[in-house]
Amino acid sequence: MQRLARLRADYNQLKQEADELLRYTDRELGELKQTNAGLAREFDELQLRVWELEQQVDELLLYIADMAEGSQQESDTVNAGLDLTPNLPDLAEVNLGIIGGHEATRREVINKLTMRYGLRRWVEVPPTWESSLTKAVLKAKLERCDLIVIITGYMNHSLTHAVFGLKASGALAGEVVMLNLRGKSGVVREVLRHVALLELG
Repeated sequence: MQRLARLRADYNQLKQEADELLRYTDRELGELKQTNAGLAREFDELQLRVWELEQQVDELLLYIADMAEGSQQESDTVNAGLDLTPNLPDLAEVNLGIIGGHEATRREVINKLTMRYGLRRWVEVPPTWESSLTKAVLKAKLERCDLIVIITGYMNHSLTHAVFGLKASGALAGEVVMLNLRGKSGVVREVLRHVALLELG
């Protein structure tokens, strides 16, 4: 009986130690998960910043390359007494669909288009790993859009195929454009360019 009592006491002690170890492990895992989630967010933000800087560098190089040619044309225009004040495109009547891309990119693009260019109507369709949509829901979201841009730099092919399938079937009246871009400024520039083309057409 004494030996059994000692064994039971040893068992209880080991069980307490095991329970404490499990609680400690759970706390450590929780903290590691929070740290990992924070690092993932920081990585996404840094990656978006890198894409944006790369795009800005490309645009700056193009600008520098065009400076000599453009400066002469601008000088001739000024001498002719023409107004050089740029007319900002008005997107108030445009219904825009934005598909794919990083969540932060979509948010910044929409913010820029609404604040500066008057966009009032838009729909977002995130990649399928963020949110899965049936074909009927996808059609309902996009069928009234005048312009649908697919940001392919952060995208999955199944959603792209679904959109082009709807377009081929006649379910989507708007123009569908694929943009091999990931930075905000490039997407905004291409949206404005295609809206201008739609107005000309």
